[in-house]
Amino acid sequence: LALAGLLSLQPLCAQETINTPETAFIIPQKHNFTLGYSPGIPFYQLGRRTLINRDADQFRLKNSGSLGTFNLGYEYRLSRSFSMGITGYYSHFSALGTMIEDSTNTESGARYTINRFRVQTRFTYLFKVDDPNLDIYLGCAIGTNKRFNSLFINEVRSDDSELPITVTLPFSMRAYFGMRYTIYRNLGLHIEFGLGGPAASFGINYRL
Repeated sequence: LALAGLLSLQPLCAQETINTPETAFIIPQKHNFTLGYSPGIPFYQLGRRTLINRDADQFRLKNSGSLGTFNLGYEYRLSRSFSMGITGYYSHFSALGTMIEDSTNTESGARYTINRFRVQTRFTYLFKVDDPNLDIYLGCAIGTNKRFNSLFINEVRSDDSELPITVTLPFSMRAYFGMRYTIYRNLGLHIEFGLGGPAASFGINYRL
């Protein structure tokens, strides 16, 4: 009877092993902190970009460039396959050119800068891989979008009413795909590609 009972338990144990629910998966490090950077192109815009302000003054901008995008984030692993987090982005853009005043036709040197801040909530799906040090994931994010624009005429800060007219959405969205790998204890490297900016970023991450 004891032998028959033991034999009857073996298929049951095998079935429980195969059908282990995802909630039973133990994650040793549920917290993940990231620091990343996306390189900018100092002079990427060829030709001139023409803008106007509310007074019909004309701006002819060239030599546009960016210092890149910096990001800092936190992510919490909810299960084997899903995580949620929050990421903040900062980017800087500048352009040099001239301003032609509509009323007097006076031409002056102009420098136009944009400091952009975004805070996004991330929803991430993680693929199942055999290597515990490797994460391959994709997801989407939505959040705020805030820009602080500045205009300098002959290197003197202008009033905000003189700024060129631009359209800025109050929200930001992003879709992304990335990989991260732990190289030493809980410290790792990651690379991420996305739509909605930045297009590609890399950096370090730390699991806790």
